[in-house]
Amino acid sequence: MKKKLFLAIMTAAVLFAACGKKPADKKATEPKENKTQTEVSNTAKDKPESKDEENNDTEKDIAKSLEDIQSSASNVQQEITKVSEYAKTFEAYHEKDVSQTELNELSRYPVVIWETEMKSLWNRYAKNASDDEKKSQETWESLEASVIETQLNAYKDGSIYPLMTNDTYALFNKHRAYYIASLIADANKETFALPDRDVYGSYATEDGKSMLTIQPGMESGYEAILQIDGKKAITGSVEENGDDYVFTSDDGKTKASLSLKWFGAAVTMDNSDMYEFSIVY
Repeated sequence: MKKKLFLAIMTAAVLFAACGKKPADKKATEPKENKTQTEVSNTAKDKPESKDEENNDTEKDIAKSLEDIQSSASNVQQEITKVSEYAKTFEAYHEKDVSQTELNELSRYPVVIWETEMKSLWNRYAKNASDDEKKSQETWESLEASVIETQLNAYKDGSIYPLMTNDTYALFNKHRAYYIASLIADANKETFALPDRDVYGSYATEDGKSMLTIQPGMESGYEAILQIDGKKAITGSVEENGDDYVFTSDDGKTKASLSLKWFGAAVTMDNSDMYEFSIVY
């Protein structure tokens, strides 16, 4: 699987600057070259402010659109389906012929959409959530940043790292939004259909000591990082094996069978030790 496809799977920076104003009492007395320099300086300052205002307006539009979807949906299935359709209009930025900096900026909007939707769903469900469910949500939120850092560590110094980070945040929040939506549907005794989910994603145990991250390889297949009980992380690959998958370390010394589900994963090591990963990203 090529790098372009990798970026496409992980489906998205706001710039701030102050605007100066030239003193009116110096306009008539300043030399021509100073006047030109001041005008150029003012123009340079105006542009970031304009971009900042545009970003703020877009985020306000997103917030309003999500509120409209949430208030008009007849059930949580309809709500999250409409949010997913709405998000697609912002997730197509990979196809735009713009600079890397602009791509990094555009990739922020899907993050806003899915983080906002996820938090809205949780705020509604939390009122009747059990203590275990509340703890699980706290764990998910506390581990998210470190999971993403681990998953993207190999790309940290690259120019596309901000883009990949936003892509991953958006995807993880989308997964969590669907999970919470399913809890709401179950509580309301409503049917809820989950979309197909790619193998790409991450899993962790409740204590955060064990973690499994899976992402498309730069050339083909899937790359993975497996950490058990806080021990040194093992890098390897993941391949399909019937309905499940097999993890093989790069040095061939470690193998594990993986059962990957929407809401969890089970990892069985080659010595038969099994680990349940209930925190899903």
